Amino acid sequence: SIEEKTYVGAGFIRFLDNASSQTGTAMWRPASDTLAFNTNSTERLRIDSSGRLLVGTSSALDTSDEAIVHVVDTLGARLVLGRDDTSVSAGNGLGGIRFAGNDTTSNTFTTLGEIVCQADGTHAAGDNPTRLTFKTTPDGGSSVTERMRIDSDGNVGIGTTSPNEKQVVSGNASVAGALQ
Repeated sequence: SIEEKTYVGAGFIRFLDNASSQTGTAMWRPASDTLAFNTNSTERLRIDSSGRLLVGTSSALDTSDEAIVHVVDTLGARLVLGRDDTSVSAGNGLGGIRFAGNDTTSNTFTTLGEIVCQADGTHAAGDNPTRLTFKTTPDGGSSVTERMRIDSDGNVGIGTTSPNEKQVVSGNASVAGALQ
């Protein structure tokens, strides 16, 4: 059955397993212009007033950028998907995935790695070449460092931000197995 109730300042629709059950699945409004979904009497998903989709959390993980999807698992691992609508000029991040984890010593969430799509170089109107950058933390710290790049020409750089051939490795490299 479906039971609809409205309480002071927050309405909800509860989907009951039987007429006597007061727990279960619900869709409700925890704040103005916000919609939340519960299962087993626990909030699982929220769309906040900024249009962000929050899964496993009731608040945005990072409000310093325009991250639009925030996912948190029960152990605290976090995945943030974002975008930047401000400009497609060179170097701007157009979208990305941020991986974060819980630092149990300080009980804070730290960015552990990122995959970012960025505008690549100068371009004419309507022509938006892009690159993908792959970043990790050197010591589990709070800042990420670019490790690999695939530019708009398809060149791959490892240890360099300006690959000028199909594959460029800066620093020592080794090849396992036979080259053919």
